[in-house]
Amino acid sequence: MDQRLPAGVSLLVRTDFSDDRLWQEVLLSTGDEDEEEPFFPQFTVVDDRQFENLTVDELLGLVGPDQTFVFLADSQTMTDPEHALLLVDTGSAEYGNHTPGQTLRVTQPGIESVSSGLSLGNSDYISFVESADADGVYRGIDAFDPSQYEFYPIEMLRDAVAQRQELPLFAELLHDLDTDDHGPEVTVISGLDIETYRSNVRNSPNDPGWPDEGKEEFLRAIEEVPEVAVIDLLTISRYAWTIALGNGRFEPIAAYRKVHTGPLLD
Repeated sequence: MDQRLPAGVSLLVRTDFSDDRLWQEVLLSTGDEDEEEPFFPQFTVVDDRQFENLTVDELLGLVGPDQTFVFLADSQTMTDPEHALLLVDTGSAEYGNHTPGQTLRVTQPGIESVSSGLSLGNSDYISFVESADADGVYRGIDAFDPSQYEFYPIEMLRDAVAQRQELPLFAELLHDLDTDDHGPEVTVISGLDIETYRSNVRNSPNDPGWPDEGKEEFLRAIEEVPEVAVIDLLTISRYAWTIALGNGRFEPIAAYRKVHTGPLLD
């Protein structure tokens, strides 16, 4: 059989078919307890027996050049009480921040931060490996240095964007800020390694269901800056914005977005 993986920013491939009940538990474990839907927006589930017992080496032979990471639900995932998924680095070795075949166990809420960070280019694989717990499992954002995260009122971002309407896509960003409810605060991530961050954005996956808008302009805007801080802004099933702040202040200097072109989630 000619094995083919579907397109998707964040794939979860089932490789163990021994127990359907445990598989359903795995799917539920990937969800956010605060949300009605069991999956977060960019998760593409592959439940196909042609991938039964798929190995990491075999996976590396199946992925395309734009698929830089894949989650596997293997036998250990099924039997583990936490149902930790196996995250596989499938990026190209020609980029210094990828080691094809490197693996890491991940549980929720780590699953969502890994998917967001890797697909948007805000984090690299090794940062999650280094932030795993002593048992080798990455369990979420709390493992990061809390000094990297600051919280600001959403209105502060809205006012800052409104003052930079000459920048590409900022009119659309302001519209989304005015139209959608993103909560009272935004999270600003600082302390990023700028070279790694630029590389991650440049090589982030190109998913037909979530095409990029303005990524090249975004990269040009941050090409010469010594440091950036980043805000990620997401509306389920519609878009995901990445906003760069520069000059060591709350000053937006660039933004790009991924727009969901598939069917909306209920």
